[in-house]
Amino acid sequence: ATEALEIAPGFIAPEQANPDSNLAPSTLGGNFSMLSGRWEPPEKMAGWVVERFSIWMVDGDSTTTYQCGGTDHVGNTCGRRDYSYMFTMGKQIFLDRIRFFAPHNTRNLIPRFIIGASNGDQRLNGSRDYAPSGQLFDFDILHDGPGAEFVELALPPTPTERLLLQIFRNLDGGATRANWELTEFEFYAIGYAPFARYTSNVIDLGEHRNLGPLSWTGEQADDTRVEIYMRSGDDQQPDIYWRNTFRGNEKVPFNTSGAPLDQVQYNKLELSQLGGVTHDLENWTSWSPVYDFAAGRGLANADRPRRFVQFDIAFHSTPEAGGSLNYLQLATSPRLVTETRAEISPPSASSDEITTFTYKLRARVEPSDAGFDGITIETPARVHAVESAHLGGVEIPFNMTRLDEHGFDLELSTPIDLELSEELVEVKFQAQIFAYDTPFTGRLFNSATPGEIAQTARPGDADKTDDSNTLRVVLNSIPQNPIQAMRLASRSFSPNGDQINDVLHIDYELLNLRGGTPTLIQIYDLAGRHIADLPSQLRESGLFRSAWNGRDHAGALVDPGLYILQLKVVADEREDRARRLVSVVY
Repeated sequence: ATEALEIAPGFIAPEQANPDSNLAPSTLGGNFSMLSGRWEPPEKMAGWVVERFSIWMVDGDSTTTYQCGGTDHVGNTCGRRDYSYMFTMGKQIFLDRIRFFAPHNTRNLIPRFIIGASNGDQRLNGSRDYAPSGQLFDFDILHDGPGAEFVELALPPTPTERLLLQIFRNLDGGATRANWELTEFEFYAIGYAPFARYTSNVIDLGEHRNLGPLSWTGEQADDTRVEIYMRSGDDQQPDIYWRNTFRGNEKVPFNTSGAPLDQVQYNKLELSQLGGVTHDLENWTSWSPVYDFAAGRGLANADRPRRFVQFDIAFHSTPEAGGSLNYLQLATSPRLVTETRAEISPPSASSDEITTFTYKLRARVEPSDAGFDGITIETPARVHAVESAHLGGVEIPFNMTRLDEHGFDLELSTPIDLELSEELVEVKFQAQIFAYDTPFTGRLFNSATPGEIAQTARPGDADKTDDSNTLRVVLNSIPQNPIQAMRLASRSFSPNGDQINDVLHIDYELLNLRGGTPTLIQIYDLAGRHIADLPSQLRESGLFRSAWNGRDHAGALVDPGLYILQLKVVADEREDRARRLVSVVY
């Protein structure tokens, strides 16, 4: 599906409006409606006559005339009520100008009219300025005033999906009805479409596969956004379609024959039978959070091997600028095992000490699976050491290939293949956690195929004697302050340039911080004078290190003496501070 989108061989991008193109005729054929108890196309209203119900005023032919007020030119009575017209674009435009005109020298001018606009966001329904006759659709009023033989309104660019023209039969609200006539009503857009969207088909990968990194290129100008979303699943239908049965409030996902509803069948239901659409979260992931478009890459939204994927790309533009997407690609590899169940024990720990954890894993391997011999653990916790690996309760050798601030990789001496399907694999390691809900994400790989994508291990019951069933560890107690510890590598240092003890290293532990929290280290002398600041950092939970070279704001070495180092963290609208004393000597 696409909305307001230009599709070219090398890119997709929001449409650009032709500022000289009258959009009113494009609303004919179902998108131009009148209010008569409810919004209806004119041709479906009782007693419909072309001249009477205004088709001529938006047909793009300025030689035709629509007139109404008391009696029109063929003798039909009209003007018993105010006339409301709604133009539905089916997409957002930046509404730029409106114009309409009556026959030259006519005395039948519109007494008063309103122009209203709605961007189509249903979440705002009921909060806009005005709803004609209390209808479901409401509008922000852009203009309210008297008519004239020729009216042209220049508007600030206004995101518009529905446009209202309401014509009042008089100026003062009295009983006297005025005749009025229009030759043509026109409206125009400018710039890029405020919102455009591309939703891909459900893409069949042919088999369940490990989904790896996404990558893309495109352009995203200032004040514009290109948003990429992804979901993955096990079947062709990512959504559940519901049918109202009219047995109370009952809704069922089946047609009248008992077969599951699909999109085609749902669209053929009567309006009253439409029960809504929801995500199938049993067989599909939910839509991913928006990817960082500037990064150009991100991890696939998949918690296990999946066969089907779908993408959604949204463009948010200004009248002057719109982004573009040149390509989007997804790497995949054959799955290594059919099913995994993994858990970590213990599922809770203290933040002020190093804990020994055991990562437990069972994998179901089928004849078509390659199996694995490597395990990656990714975590924001600080891993200090990996102690041992066990297979079926027996310790086995392993080779550590990585241990850093992001976790570790190890290769087992015994590959897990079909013969070892469902055997319990255990890895013991020491780590310190700093956040309440710390993840330990496990990925499996096969060292014989280093270019293939690792397979994510799903949480589950790997060990019947252990009730963890999770790959996340919580804190035993919730910390009251984000600063857990602040340590100096030395109580004194000598920044004299001799390459010995020239820099003071400052280590600190932060707890339960998310999303990047401002962290600052400030230096004061004993008289309280502000000497220097270390560069401010956005930190999350964890163990961090900064360094002071003994220089002040101006870059000059400070005098020998005692100095106060203050660590300041601003979290949840409150500050936490820790201070340490250091001696500078020469």
